[in-house]
Amino acid sequence: WRGGFGFGTGDIPDADTVDSATFSLVVFSKATCLDSTNVEITSFAPTDGANLVIADYALTLYGSTLFATGRDIAGITTSTTVYTDWTFVAAGLTGISKTANTYFGVRLKWEIDDSFTGTDVDGASTGILVLYADEIGTSTDPKLVVEHSAAAADTPILIEEQ
Repeated sequence: WRGGFGFGTGDIPDADTVDSATFSLVVFSKATCLDSTNVEITSFAPTDGANLVIADYALTLYGSTLFATGRDIAGITTSTTVYTDWTFVAAGLTGISKTANTYFGVRLKWEIDDSFTGTDVDGASTGILVLYADEIGTSTDPKLVVEHSAAAADTPILIEEQ
């Protein structure tokens, strides 16, 4: 189970510092039939961000560095209107592009660690289902909120000779 999301972040001034970021999804369904694990945010490099295709879900296009504090599936509230937030850590902040679109992968911790610790049951699954931007309106679209600040301006110093 994995997903990819893209955001237009190229308007952030290049000299600005990215101070914080929160990635949010509306999770309308979840399953923990194999046990619970974290949903993690990583890098994602689709071949064409404007038109995702089946090949973009290849494992090789997803990074393993954690960009945010993971959320345990069991603790995620399902809703058709309430967002679940992932707060970015330093690696995620540096993963935000200030010159182009930024893409993130959503993956289960089991896959990232390559270590399944649940209970294997035929036909069972663990994961989340989320609302995408193609829903009517924008009130439940995936969102990325980035706080950034301008670089400090140089202050001239006047030195008088005596």
